[in-house]
Amino acid sequence: MDCDGKASLQKGLDANRPLAIAYLLKEELGLLWKQPDKSAGQKFLASWCQKAIASGISQLQAMAKTLLRHQEGILSYFTTGITSTTVEGTNRKIKILLCKFYGLRNQEYLKLRLYALHEFKFTGV
Repeated sequence: MDCDGKASLQKGLDANRPLAIAYLLKEELGLLWKQPDKSAGQKFLASWCQKAIASGISQLQAMAKTLLRHQEGILSYFTTGITSTTVEGTNRKIKILLCKFYGLRNQEYLKLRLYALHEFKFTGV
């Protein structure tokens, strides 16, 4: 590779450095859920947030601060085994069911459907 090619490559690498850092940190954050316990998860999250803040990328810094503010809820995963995706999925099913029942007055039937919500597939609600 000639000098112009090396300079061009370096220029491209420099321009994409923030994107590469963000991608690597995103992939690393996914390892949080693989930590063996809450204590290890807390250490991992604190370490990740330090890296994100040190990256100098404002979006990652803001995300790290948000994660630190919500770390108690995030780390509850290690106690309950439930992530927000489970809750969000249930909330979505409830919302769809309520839309289907709009205008109907049989509150008892609606209540029974809500209690049995976990038995239905997403399309069967």
